[in-house]
Order: sequence, then C-alpha cells, then structure tokens
Amino acid sequence: MIRNNVNYYYDGTREIIFHKNPLVELFASLHGMQTKSEEKNESLWLTAGRFNKMDTALQHSLEMYGNAYARWSLIMDLATYVSCEYYKETGQAQIEFDEAMRRFRTMDDVTFLYFFLGMPALGFDIETAEQWVKDPSSIDERAMRLISQYINQKDVVIFIRNMNALRNDLAALIKTYWEQAFSHVWRDIEKNISQAIMRSKFECSSQGDCIQYISNLHNDIYVTKRQVFLKKDITYMIPLDEITQIHIFPSNFSDPELLMDRFENSLIIYYNMKLKTIVDELGEPGDLCNIFKAMGDVSRLKIIKMLWDAPATTQYISNVLGLAASTVSAHLKALKAVGLVNSKTIKKYVYYEVDKLQVQKIPALFREYMDQEE
Repeated sequence: MIRNNVNYYYDGTREIIFHKNPLVELFASLHGMQTKSEEKNESLWLTAGRFNKMDTALQHSLEMYGNAYARWSLIMDLATYVSCEYYKETGQAQIEFDEAMRRFRTMDDVTFLYFFLGMPALGFDIETAEQWVKDPSSIDERAMRLISQYINQKDVVIFIRNMNALRNDLAALIKTYWEQAFSHVWRDIEKNISQAIMRSKFECSSQGDCIQYISNLHNDIYVTKRQVFLKKDITYMIPLDEITQIHIFPSNFSDPELLMDRFENSLIIYYNMKLKTIVDELGEPGDLCNIFKAMGDVSRLKIIKMLWDAPATTQYISNVLGLAASTVSAHLKALKAVGLVNSKTIKKYVYYEVDKLQVQKIPALFREYMDQEE
C-alpha cells in the first residue's frame, strides 16, 4: 500500500494520519449548530446562514435527527470510520464526498449499528452489535442504560427495527444538505484544512513522537509512559501499547471540548483548528500601508514564497538566497511585525512560516477599503 505522505507520519512505533473528509466536517457543522457553537465560531455562523436559507421542512428533519441521535456526534463517528477504512484500503487520507457517501450507504448493518450507537466508546464488542441486529429485545438493562446517556431508549429500539429505512432517509437528507448548503461552505474551508494538515504534520515530525504530539493538542489529553488519559465526563484511560494508529481530523467546527473515539487499535481525535475568523473587521488604512511597505522588497517576497509550503529557519533561508543571516533576520522581523510571518521554537531551532490567511486577506482588505464611503 502506498501512503499519502502529506497526511502521514510514523515515529517508529505508531503512525499518525491527518484526514480530510467533507462528510466528517458536514456532521461536525450540524453538531455545532445544535450545540449553539456558532455564537463563538465564525465558520459555524456562516454555515448557519446557509442552513437557514434551506427549505424549512428539510431544516426540521435535520434538527429532529440531531435531537434524537446525540446531536450528530455519534453519526459523525460513522463518517470517521469510513475515512479510516478508506485509508486502510487505499493509503489515502483524503476522500471525496461522493465516495464517502457511497461507503456510508453500503456499510453492513452490524458495523453501521456499532458506530451509530457509539458502542466502541462504551466498551461493547462487534459481536454484541450483531446480536442486537438479530434481536433488538436482547439489549439488557445495563446496556440500554449506558446507551441512553446519549440516545433515548425508545429511539434506540426504533432505529434498530427500522435501520435500513432510516439510513436511506438520513442519507437523502445529508445529500440535500450538501447540495443546498454545505458544498459551498466546504469550498471555502477545504484549503484551510489542507494548510492545517501541513502544519500539523510538520509539528509532529519535528517532535518525532506521535504521543507527544497529541498530548499538546488539547488540555484534556494527558499522557504518561504507559497510559493516555482522555478527560471527558468520564475519564478514559487507554494503555499506550494498545494504540498503533492515531487518526486526526482537523476541523473548523468541532467544539472546544475534546471530541474523540476509539475502535480496535485506533485512537480518533477531532482537532479544533482554532482558525481566525473568516470575516475580520477592516483595520485602519495604515495597516494596509504597513503591509505593502513590508512586502515592497524583492528579498522579502522571495522569503514569503520560500515559506509558502513549509517552515524554515533563518540559516536555511540565508543559505538558499545567499543573504547574510543578519539581513534575513531583519527581513523576517519586518514581515512578522505586520503579521505576514509567524515563528515557533522547536527544540533549539526557530522556524518561520507564512500566515497564509493573513496574506490571502490582503486583496479583500484593499477592496473593502476602496469601497468605503468617505
């Protein structure tokens, strides 16, 4: 199997895979809107705007599914599973919407139920799901009590008895939501996710340790030499020797709370990208003047181009451009002062990278300034 090296890193013990899946993001957006996260998340706010323009009957149907089934978070696990299986089969961590939907529709009933009810996180095995598919009345009181933390007992039985009809109805709703609303949002955020993956892989490879990398992702992830602790309502403790794969889903929409899952030897983490807001207030004209002044130098433009795809150190830039290190430092200082370049220290080295969102914002800032009434 040939892996997509842009999305993959192996530290000698474990592999970490950075996924890009529009179906996962679609469910994350629905989850965020139902938990009212759009009040704090600009991407969700824009998505809610498109959602509210859809047919009211479709809005109501999507809201009903969310209310009945854990506000979409467990259904998101199905899309996650689709991504992980796709990677397992093809070595690719990026899947198109139509292929993700095809796999969603054709998943076998046992697997579909297993993830739809969040059974892996609750400690159930796949054989239990197989038994429930054959006979929904075989769900004992303890199991029902665990599942009813997220899904009403009545809805659990209804779903199992009508699984294929409900799955087809759900798939049709998702497809319509994609066509009428979320495909437009996806076009706006897809590039941001690709950039986040590049940065994340660079950070992971710089640290050289997948476990160390995930321990820095979220305050609710704590790692010891033998265990990883995931602090939720109930703290999950997972022996490190049971984890050989870590699947990361960078997301514009996942809540600040830790969203995670686990199945077999894989740990799943939804990574909130904490992106800058898509729509920023226009700064003073002086901001634009400073930006143009900082960019008005051939060497600085070359430095921005060098850093566009990957971070680099001052010494590396100096060697490539044939400039003195002190000269490069001065150029970087000027670019950093206006927000075009950021820096981070990894071990004893300082790496510089372009803030692509800031650079891409310049034409919009210029047009907005030109359109302002005096």
